[in-house]
Amino acid sequence: CLGASTTVTATTTNGVFFSWNTGATTSSITVSPNTTTVYSVTVTDANGCTATDNMTVTVGNADVNAGPDQTICLGESTTVTASSNSGVFYSWNTGATTQSINVSPSVTTTYSVTVTSANGCTATDAMTVTVGSTNVNVGPNQTICLGASTTVTASTSNGVFFSWNTGATTSSITVAPNTTTVY
Repeated sequence: CLGASTTVTATTTNGVFFSWNTGATTSSITVSPNTTTVYSVTVTDANGCTATDNMTVTVGNADVNAGPDQTICLGESTTVTASSNSGVFYSWNTGATTQSINVSPSVTTTYSVTVTSANGCTATDAMTVTVGSTNVNVGPNQTICLGASTTVTASTSNGVFFSWNTGATTSSITVAPNTTTVY
């Protein structure tokens, strides 16, 4: 696989000198080619006779992209899809073995996927699903006299946008209902 090394060994019954196309002069060479490469060795015996043989080292690779990080709200789900140009087998840290997984985490979670290519090479990538949640409290029910007004205030520890059933978008609204009304 790309980035790995292997040892190529020339075996002979009577060779005493070795000459590889890499310039090495030992019976074994350790190689880490970036592309498929042919290695050739010429062996010379004590009488000066030579023999040559070749070996091809095929370089495979694997790639994977787990996709972009995502943000969901507590209780929602999302689909995480891995993409790969070489993958034939997917293995998620959830135990799933499909290209896509549907997740509904209750806390921020990192999902990793390992892809195995047809030639046995592997690649791993990860993405994070951030789980957001918010809370809101508009206080206790209020009683007012007909014709009077009151202010209702939404309090929250982490909310930043407000949307009231009146159309208002501020944290507080002043209301003067003619009948009992829920806000």
